[in-house]
Amino acid sequence: MVTQADHRPARWALLSYRMPREPSTPRIAVWRKLKRLGAEHIGDGLVALPDDPRNREHLEWIAADVMAADGEAAVWAATTDTATSTALAERMQAARELEYQQLLEEIATVAEPDADIETRTLRRLRRAFRAIERRDHFRAPSRDRVRLALDELGTETGRLAAST
Repeated sequence: MVTQADHRPARWALLSYRMPREPSTPRIAVWRKLKRLGAEHIGDGLVALPDDPRNREHLEWIAADVMAADGEAAVWAATTDTATSTALAERMQAARELEYQQLLEEIATVAEPDADIETRTLRRLRRAFRAIERRDHFRAPSRDRVRLALDELGTETGRLAAST
């Protein structure tokens, strides 16, 4: 869990945006991109990510997409107090933790003794892990457990493939 000591006042990249309701396709595309980045919604049409060049660039691209869809968007850098920064970090970390837990459950199902582990299943699980890891800005507690479970599953898959 993120603690006050872990996150002193930090800089955040903020995207403020508003889009027309119709057509809905651009709005859904923006929502998916923000979800893929792990952005935290902090208000209606306002999202936050830790301020680093990569996140800022992603938000600038999304802002361009919003404006191309006849919307309004602005990217901001903001400094928050310790309590706000910690609360944002904890919410983002909790969201990633939930995703890791769901992936662990799926890995456990695939790793059952009688399960037929396919290489493509392992690749899909690893892709899912990498996607979560990219948006895990605050190192959720289960991250290393998922990595270990995938490594063990990969070893088992390799062993089974070698024995056939």
